[in-house]
Amino acid sequence: MAIMARSMLCMLLLCGGAGACQTVSDCNNAGRCYNGKCLCDPTWTGETCDALNQLPGPGPDGIGLHIETPEHLDTWGGSVMTERVNDTFHYHMYASAFPNATLNDWINKSVAVHAVSKTGPLGPYIYQGVVLGPRGDHFWDASNVHNPHVQKIGNEYVIFYIGMDYTDHPHTMKGDPWQAIGAAYSTSPYGPWTRLEEPLLTATRGWACVKYCGVSNPAVAVVADGTVVMIFRGNGDRGVGIATAKTWRGPWTLGNNGASIFPPGEVEGLEDGYIWSDPDRDGCHMVLHQHGPLANVGAHAFTTDRTCTKGWTLSQPRPSHAYSNEVRWASGNTTNFFRRERPQLIFDQAGYPTHLFNAVQVDPSQPTKSFTIGVPLMQWPGLPP
Repeated sequence: MAIMARSMLCMLLLCGGAGACQTVSDCNNAGRCYNGKCLCDPTWTGETCDALNQLPGPGPDGIGLHIETPEHLDTWGGSVMTERVNDTFHYHMYASAFPNATLNDWINKSVAVHAVSKTGPLGPYIYQGVVLGPRGDHFWDASNVHNPHVQKIGNEYVIFYIGMDYTDHPHTMKGDPWQAIGAAYSTSPYGPWTRLEEPLLTATRGWACVKYCGVSNPAVAVVADGTVVMIFRGNGDRGVGIATAKTWRGPWTLGNNGASIFPPGEVEGLEDGYIWSDPDRDGCHMVLHQHGPLANVGAHAFTTDRTCTKGWTLSQPRPSHAYSNEVRWASGNTTNFFRRERPQLIFDQAGYPTHLFNAVQVDPSQPTKSFTIGVPLMQWPGLPP
């Protein structure tokens, strides 16, 4: 009944598309098929509901989320979490940063930093400091901490991240057997943070890889039965993997027999996945960055499986166009970013996405300058933040 009422509301709001459909899967599980047409949930738009319904960002144009720091810090891939404080909301961003360095130096310089906004999800964010850095001394994350992804699971705040150890093995390639996924946790978003001594996932050789076997770029969701589901990238763009655990601490079990959840012909260039449960239907959604000479750099995938571990399908038509490099601002101007990657989302209390965050670079002549942007998404009217 709730889905039908909201779909009728969508007809009034014109948030549907015009593509022919027969089932909800023809609408990429992101809307309702009504008289052969997809009526998209407000989060989605397009004929088959495969594009995020982005609203103009408030700006300032192209500058992104401002993090006030004693010295300028380039950031990459801010992951944001909402904290309710009495009757207000605070927003905690955890991002990669590169003290006295740039994104090009991430292999040996990347750390995870924390910034807080008490005025809204789009900032300004006030710098709180480094929360996780390289440990050295031959730990598995001796050389860097990169691409943090934050979730609140139960009463704990958990930062999932990738790390590498080059103290014995000099870096000679992008993505290699020493890249692994680990986690740190706290009972407060301000820390202190305690790391697990060992990684959660290490290199897999399930994708016919010889040298580029590391795992990276984790994203996590807790599904209806309490299972923790993690998606991750297989290096060299060899696939998108999935793993499950009863608790976030593990042990983790690889799904799909250790193989990529997308077939080889469809998976090339896919990385930086973000996963979440559909609040109205069985299954989950995923947005990803897709490499390649495409105007649309964002991909969408979905599954109607309640466990969110099988049946993953890349949205149609292909190639997907969940989002592009172009961002509209409230001023009426647009910015066509050189790179727009690391999609991350935040949600309202009902579980609907409200904002999309990305790591971006503006100018190809200055490829080292990077920061985080955020844009609002269309929402159901009247729902609390």
